[in-house]
Amino acid sequence: MSDEINNIKDELLVKHLLQECNAEEVLQVEQWLQAGDGNSLYYQQFKQIWEQSKALELTAVVNTDQAWLRLKQKMQRPAATF
Repeated sequence: MSDEINNIKDELLVKHLLQECNAEEVLQVEQWLQAGDGNSLYYQQFKQIWEQSKALELTAVVNTDQAWLRLKQKMQRPAATF
């Protein structure tokens, strides 16, 4: 198989997971998956990481007001001298 199929870009895998691939890209991913067991394993691990990161995104809440106050406090501290 060609290098194109054996060396797929992660960006294309993301598009595939988001179901944003055109027909040619879907075919490319399917051919890559069939090219070897290592590719299938990589895809499954990539998909798992992708799904877990989406879950983290939903639970990560940042209080911007508190973060801004902490930053201002750190900036107002006198610089250490050596």
